[in-house]
Amino acid sequence: MLHHKTDLHLSVHQVAGHQLTAVHTNKFKTMTIAWYMERPLDALTSVYALAVRLMVRAFGGDDPMGVNRRLQGLYGAYLQADAVKYGDLQSLQLKLTFVSDLHLKHSIGREALTCFSEIFTSPVTAFAGFEQLMHLEKNNLTSAIVQRDQDRSAKTYDSLLDSLFPNESYSRTPFGSVTDVQGIEVEQVAQAINTMISSTPYNLKIIGDMLPENYLSVLSEVLPMAVHSQSYQRKLLSTMPQTAHISPSFLVEYHKIEQAKLAVGFEMGSISSPESYYAAILLGHMLGGGPSALLFQEVREKRGLCYAIHARVDKFLGILTVHAGLQFEKVEEVKWVLEDLLKMLVVDEIDDIDLERSKKMLLGSYFSMADTPVGCLNFIHSQWVCGLPESIEEVVAYVSQVQTADIKSAAQGLRLIGGVTFAPKEKHHD
Repeated sequence: MLHHKTDLHLSVHQVAGHQLTAVHTNKFKTMTIAWYMERPLDALTSVYALAVRLMVRAFGGDDPMGVNRRLQGLYGAYLQADAVKYGDLQSLQLKLTFVSDLHLKHSIGREALTCFSEIFTSPVTAFAGFEQLMHLEKNNLTSAIVQRDQDRSAKTYDSLLDSLFPNESYSRTPFGSVTDVQGIEVEQVAQAINTMISSTPYNLKIIGDMLPENYLSVLSEVLPMAVHSQSYQRKLLSTMPQTAHISPSFLVEYHKIEQAKLAVGFEMGSISSPESYYAAILLGHMLGGGPSALLFQEVREKRGLCYAIHARVDKFLGILTVHAGLQFEKVEEVKWVLEDLLKMLVVDEIDDIDLERSKKMLLGSYFSMADTPVGCLNFIHSQWVCGLPESIEEVVAYVSQVQTADIKSAAQGLRLIGGVTFAPKEKHHD
C-alpha cells in the first residue's frame, strides 16, 4: 500500500444555492477562488473563449484601468481567465488569487471576495473603450490559437482527434479558429456573458490557509442567488460515445518540419468505475510513461525506430494515444510494432516491479499538482467532471489497489482505430 499525505482537507458546502468545494491547507499564503462552467464545444466556442477573457477586464462599474487599481489595492491580487478542453466540452474558468488575511495586518478577504462576485453581478460591456478592448483581446486569443497550431505535438493530437471523430465536437479546440475569432461581434460577446452569469448554480472552488467559516458567510452575502438548477451533470468515461470505426484509418499531413510526428489512437474497453479508470491510466503509464516504459525500451532503445515515444490516456475520451518522433520511413514499421507489443501485454506476464514503478510515477505526477493552488483546483475540478474521486488520498487508495490482472484486463480492451502522421513536405513528392 502506498501512503502519502497532502495536507489538503476537502469539504463541500452550499452557498447561496451554489456548490462550493473548499480546500483548506496551510501550504500557501494565498487564497484562490475559482469559477467553472462546462458547455459543449460548438460553433460558439470562440465567442465564449473571448467573452470569459473580457469578463475579468471590466466589471463592478470599473473599466480595465479601474479593475487594475482595485487589484493593486488588494496587495497585488490577480485575475485569470481561460478556456480548457475536456473531451467534447469547453471548460470556462475564472480565478482570483489574493493574500490570505492570516498573513496580513489589514484584512482584505471580504473586499477580495466582493470583487470576485462583481464579475457576475455587475459585468461591464458598455463603456467608451469596450470595442478597442475587445479588439485587443481578439488579437490575444488569435495569438493563443496560432501558438497552439505551432506546437507540433498539440497539433498532431488535434489532427488525430479530427480524424477519429470527424464532424464531432471532440475535434474542436477550446479557443475555436482564427476565422471565428475575427468575425465575433460585440452583441455576441454581451449575450455570451449574460448566458454565463445566468447559468447557475455556479461550480465554485476555493483553496488556501483559511477555515471555511471565515469566508462562507461572506460569499453567502455577496454571491447572487442561484435562480435555477440547470448545471453540468457529472459522467463517467463509459458514457462518452466512442468511435464506430470498422477498420483503422491513417492520414498523412505534410508540413514544414524536419522530423515526422506520429499519433496513433486505441479505443479502450469499458471504463465504468474508478477501479477500471485507474487500471487504464496505469496501463498508459506502463506503456509510455517515461524512459523505463515498455514503448521507450522496445521501440526506441532495442529497435531504434524513433527518437522519442510516449503514451497517455485521455481521461475525457477514454482513448489511449501513442505519440512518436521519428523518420518518415519508419512510420509503417512503428505502427505494426505497436500492435504487436499491445498484444504481448495480454499474453505475457506483467512484472510486479514494473507495475509498482508505474504507480509511484503516476502518483508523483498527482502529488505535484498539489504544489500550486491553481493546479490543485483544476485537478479537483477535472476529477469532478468525470465523476472520479477528488481527494489525492482517495486516488492513492484506488491506484494502490490495481493488480497485474487489472492491467491485463485493460489491455484486452485495446483496439487500434487510426492514426495521423505529420511528414516533412519534401516527402510529398517521394
